[in-house]
Amino acid sequence: MRTLPQESKHHHELMDPHIDALPALAELIDTVRPEAFAAKFEEEYHFLRDQMVPHIEGIETGLYPELERLMQNRHSMVPMRREHRELLRIIASLGTYRSDIAAGRLDDGKAMALRRALYRLHAIFKVHLAEEEHYLGVLEHNLSPEEKDELARAFDHAMAQPL
Repeated sequence: MRTLPQESKHHHELMDPHIDALPALAELIDTVRPEAFAAKFEEEYHFLRDQMVPHIEGIETGLYPELERLMQNRHSMVPMRREHRELLRIIASLGTYRSDIAAGRLDDGKAMALRRALYRLHAIFKVHLAEEEHYLGVLEHNLSPEEKDELARAFDHAMAQPL
C-alpha cells in the first residue's frame, strides 16, 4: 500500500495529462473535422465524469473532514469545497454539449461557451490540485503512520475505478 503522498502523486501523474489536454481540446474546436473533435471530446469527457468526479467525491468525504479536524476548523476547507462544486458544475455542463458535438452542430455561440468551459476547468484544476498538495503536507505531519495508511486506503478506494 502506498502512503498518502505517494497515492496523491500517483493520482496526479495519471490526472495531469487529461487536465493538461483541456486547453488543447478547446483549440481543436472548429479546427479539425467534427468527428475527430467529437472523439477527443468524448475521451476527455468520460475521464472527467468517470474518474475526476469520483476523485472529487473521495477527497470531500475522506481528506477534507480529516483536515478540518486537524486544523480545528481554523483554516476551513470551505474555499476548496467551493472549488469542487464549481468543477462539478463545469463538468456537468460539458455533458450538455455532447449531442451537438456528436451531430457536428456546434454553432458559434456554443463553440465559444464550450471553449470557455474547457479553459476554466483547466485553470481551476491546476490551481486546486497544487493547493491540495499543500494540505497533504498537513496530514503527513500530523497523523500517525496508521492513520495515514488508513486515509490513503480510503482515498484509493473512493475512486470509482483506478485512474
